[in-house]
Amino acid sequence: MTDDPQLLILFEQIAFERLGIQSLRRSGRDFNDFHDVSVWGLLAALEDAYAAGMRAGRRSP
Repeated sequence: MTDDPQLLILFEQIAFERLGIQSLRRSGRDFNDFHDVSVWGLLAALEDAYAAGMRAGRRSP
């Protein structure tokens, strides 16, 4: 789990937009902590995260 709050916000945004997951923080409730997702939804989320990393890399000196 990341300690970077901005990165967590980005991951949560991707998880919500692509997978319908409200939060990536552990709640201690199975309903909130475990989700069924499609492989195409997971692939889309991973592609979004990869693209965000590529964009961030281009901005770095």
